[in-house]
Parts: sequence; C-alpha cells; structure tokens
Amino acid sequence: MGHFTLDRSILEGVMQYLPGGTAFYTSMALNSLTPSFSLITSFGSGDTQFFERVLSSIENVEVLPNKATHEFENSYDSSGDHRIQYVHRKADPFNTLQMKAPSRNL
Repeated sequence: MGHFTLDRSILEGVMQYLPGGTAFYTSMALNSLTPSFSLITSFGSGDTQFFERVLSSIENVEVLPNKATHEFENSYDSSGDHRIQYVHRKADPFNTLQMKAPSRNL
C-alpha cells in the first residue's frame, strides 16, 4: 500500500517525467517474483497514463481516487552524484473508509 508518485527528473538541463514512489517500484519487483499480491495505491486521475503499464500487469489492485499525485522534482548536478529535491504536488493521505478488498479497479 502506498502512493504512486510522478518524478520530474532534470539531468544536464533535460527534464523528463517518470513514474515513481516506493509502492510503484515495490509492485514492479513483487510482480516479477509472484503474481499473488495485492496493491492499494492512489494518484490523481490526470496522471493515469504514467502508471497504466504496471497496473495492467497486477492481478489484485485497488486505485483510490485522489485530487493529485505526489510530484517530486529531482535536479542532479553534472556528475549525477548530488540531488536537490522539491515537492510540487501532494496527494491526500489514505482514508481507511475508502479501502476494500483489492480488485481489478483501474
């Protein structure tokens, strides 16, 4: 259970948006090991395209509606060794009243 995030990565002046967050990367790792796990996540409805690929491969998933997706900006120096991070958007916290047994709910 956890929020998927949107990571705005800037390296050598080039910006790209990438899916991210602990729940995102953990679900990718678990999916490669076993098809038998459940995921509860949340993100803004306008950002679905960033997460469709991984969500379509998970059997038991519940996506809770949210007004926004956590969005981080990660700026790296030219060596890639130093990062400055900013938070641009914050999702609402999880609400236990929204949760139910996960199902294929995209």
